[in-house]
Amino acid sequence: MTITRNGVKITLTNEELSQAHDEFVINFMMNELMNNFHISDEKTARIIADNAYNIYCKGDGKTEYECIECAYYEYE
Repeated sequence: MTITRNGVKITLTNEELSQAHDEFVINFMMNELMNNFHISDEKTARIIADNAYNIYCKGDGKTEYECIECAYYEYE
């Protein structure tokens, strides 16, 4: 995939693209945890979000939000 940033074309490898996607989803999950589940500590939100992402990657048909809920209740 090629992106343009500040007029410069940058080609991402498949591995870089995969890492960017992982980080994007985990950041979304962190924001949901901090805003909707009232997790105020960023480090804790990251731990729960990482777990939520791992649950999501299992491919059991759960939505991202359902995985956030599952990881949050496991954390409790």
